[in-house]
Amino acid sequence: MISPTLVLQSAGGGLLITPSLNTVLTRIDPGDAGIASGVLSTAQQVGGALGVAIIGVVFFNAFDDSAHGRNEAAAHALAMSSVCTFIVAIAAAVLVYLLPNSPRAATDTK
Repeated sequence: MISPTLVLQSAGGGLLITPSLNTVLTRIDPGDAGIASGVLSTAQQVGGALGVAIIGVVFFNAFDDSAHGRNEAAAHALAMSSVCTFIVAIAAAVLVYLLPNSPRAATDTK
């Protein structure tokens, strides 16, 4: 029962992450592409670390083995974690979709 959920999450992540990164970077002025790529990479690493921590909190708060046993508690906690991951992924996709369609004009501050 757990394997289909993990396969779906992995496939969804693979289908969502790369196009989202490409969408973000294509909207950046070519002169700022290096800086934007570095910031995006840093944000991705920090987001991944925070995501693991937050999903871990959701999992362990949903894990209650006193009522039905450890297997059922683990399945319930995984389901709650998966729902939370799904909601965050949808929110991220909506935010990427709402980004402006064209690169911002470069501002010269010299």
